[in-house]
Amino acid sequence: MVAKTFGFKFSELNAVILPSGRMELEWNPVEDPIGRDQRLLQDELWKRIGEDYESFLLFLGFSDLSVPLSVSLDYWRKVTGRFAEELVRTTWFGCDSAVAGSPRRSLKEKTSNKAASAA
Repeated sequence: MVAKTFGFKFSELNAVILPSGRMELEWNPVEDPIGRDQRLLQDELWKRIGEDYESFLLFLGFSDLSVPLSVSLDYWRKVTGRFAEELVRTTWFGCDSAVAGSPRRSLKEKTSNKAASAA
């Protein structure tokens, strides 16, 4: 990560994809002031990527779409947001296989129904 040290008055956080495929963040100078909400979100993203990369990606996906981000971070927010939406819609996530709607239960039911109809 590139440190947040410039002689510029305002800086914006941007996503950079390394040749390894890993995302890193860097601060780039901007002419216009950054709003309070954007500044707070950027600072939180900066902190999280340094602590736990996977947590950072999940946090980015669930972050408020009304808070503006750089073009690059907004793109990755949309990508990780789609993942987060699907994660929320997945009824079996973190549940036991006995829970109704679980893909594992559905598979068991289908298997037992096929076996019963074959007998």
